[in-house]
Amino acid sequence: ALLEGNLQVWYWDVMLFVRRAAFEFVFVFAQNGITQQLLFGVLSVFFLALHCAKWPYSSTIANLTECVSYTLLCWIAMLNLPDTLTAANVVDKKPTFHAYMEGVMGAQSLIVALGFTFILVVLACVYLIRAVSTVCKRGERRRGGNRRASPLSSPSSPLSIELKSPLLNSHQ
Repeated sequence: ALLEGNLQVWYWDVMLFVRRAAFEFVFVFAQNGITQQLLFGVLSVFFLALHCAKWPYSSTIANLTECVSYTLLCWIAMLNLPDTLTAANVVDKKPTFHAYMEGVMGAQSLIVALGFTFILVVLACVYLIRAVSTVCKRGERRRGGNRRASPLSSPSSPLSIELKSPLLNSHQ
């Protein structure tokens, strides 16, 4: 996972490896076309359901981000099916179908862009909070902790940098 969440489920690293291996297996060994896309879609839904059932990370934000990425995979798999059906000559290619396919491709592009943006924003926020927290802790150590605390390090301050948010860590 991109967010380095502490695992609550000891075997989850193995599950991540199995997921990657299953996707690679499908795209290397499954017959190109409908079979491949359907298998990809079924695996995407399966791993999304498994993740939601186990909620493997102690960090809520890591779990939510992983759910969003699995959901994006499901949407991409579903939106790939019309193009796959067209390539397999299963669908009649009427003039209205081209407009439909343009809409599907536009939806795919939008979903990918929104998902990528979401993941980038989450990562930037999480790592920015970690960096500021680290800098504040180092500053406190250098001062020896004897000076008056800054408003940013006060536990009652709304600007507290401590990672006490339930989104960042659900097990405090």
